[in-house]
Amino acid sequence: MSMPPEPPDPPSLSSNSPISSSKALASPSAPIIDLLDTPLFNRLIGLIEELSFTVKEQRIALQEQNALATKQREVLEEQTNVMKDMRRALVDHKKSTARDTLDGVQRNLNLQPRHPHPIIYRHPPFIK
Repeated sequence: MSMPPEPPDPPSLSSNSPISSSKALASPSAPIIDLLDTPLFNRLIGLIEELSFTVKEQRIALQEQNALATKQREVLEEQTNVMKDMRRALVDHKKSTARDTLDGVQRNLNLQPRHPHPIIYRHPPFIK
């Protein structure tokens, strides 16, 4: 039985090779076909580029929204603090007003005579 002949060695692409790399790659017997140069693959590359661009735009928009939300949160916290201060001031004002009113009533009670005013009780109410 005989052995099948061994396939020929592929051409060497080294710089000292007698066959240049351009001749080895461009042999007339087999045209080189770029398997990645198809309409479907090119469309896929286009979709990936569009997706990448969209993701970048969304990231920028999200960063802007986060910055705006942070500013809104700061303003709301400031408004909350102002309202708390106003509430404390109002409560303090009510307390001081009530205290002043009670003090005034006490002073008036101390100044008023113990018997009712004589003019009010001398005349009965006028009825027609």
